[in-house]
Amino acid sequence: MSFWNDPLKVAADWLEGVFAGWGMDAVLAHVLVAFLGVFLLIALLMVLDIFLVWVERKVVARFQDRLGPNRLGPLRVDPAVRRHHQTYHQRGHDPRRRG
Repeated sequence: MSFWNDPLKVAADWLEGVFAGWGMDAVLAHVLVAFLGVFLLIALLMVLDIFLVWVERKVVARFQDRLGPNRLGPLRVDPAVRRHHQTYHQRGHDPRRRG
């Protein structure tokens, strides 16, 4: 059997041979290889899930594209000051004029 035709079967046969070489029963070695295969499949799916959640968050962050603390400074002080300045001057207040 060629590796390129069925690589999982070749790897499973090799691992069963290793376990049999250690003195393990052939049936027990086959069960252990099947268990390891299922475990590796579940681990691969969990890592894939972590990666896909990371990609989803990056894509959604690009969709939202909000101004965050890295662009506004610590504690978001800049927008509050700007908003106050705009509102104060929008209502016709002149700091030079009293009353």
